Amino acid sequence: MPDFHVFLSYTSREEEVKHIQPLVEQYCREVWKWADLNGVHVFYDHFSLPQVQYSEIELEGILARHVRRSELMTSFLSPGYIESRWCRFEAVTKINEPDPVTHAIYWKPDIWRYTDVFPNGVPRHPESFFRHFGGRLKWTDVTYAYWSPTRLLEAASECARDTAAIITNAYPGLIRFPFLLNEGAHRLF
Repeated sequence: MPDFHVFLSYTSREEEVKHIQPLVEQYCREVWKWADLNGVHVFYDHFSLPQVQYSEIELEGILARHVRRSELMTSFLSPGYIESRWCRFEAVTKINEPDPVTHAIYWKPDIWRYTDVFPNGVPRHPESFFRHFGGRLKWTDVTYAYWSPTRLLEAASECARDTAAIITNAYPGLIRFPFLLNEGAHRLF
């Protein structure tokens, strides 16, 4: 069986990057602990790529290769995500595949302001954006952590649990060890 790969997509170009970066990094720590036990590889550009200057053509090739290699794309959605050329490139690359599996995470409340379309007819609204291309899609709404940063660990755990559930349900037989919450994480129920 080939290695299973998850591609993590997010924008770091927003003013509010201080809100998203800790959530993404905590999510990665939780998913990586679980993923290592199950042979799941997570691509996170911040840690997975050498931090050097790439030309646009080099970066496009690298990102496209990793997106296509991934069975699951997890996207931390925000208005900046939808506006980002690179995030759109990653999303369109993934959702143009046959039967793509995507995990969209809402972390910023004002994402719903995007209801129009790009010039090429692709919807800008995040749900419409992904559904426009089909595939299997799961949503996680952790906007509560934007307003209440003390709940960041809870939000990251919720996202990580959902990612593990998507992988477990979409690819039966792949997972050997169930997802366990990190010590100190809070459950919503």
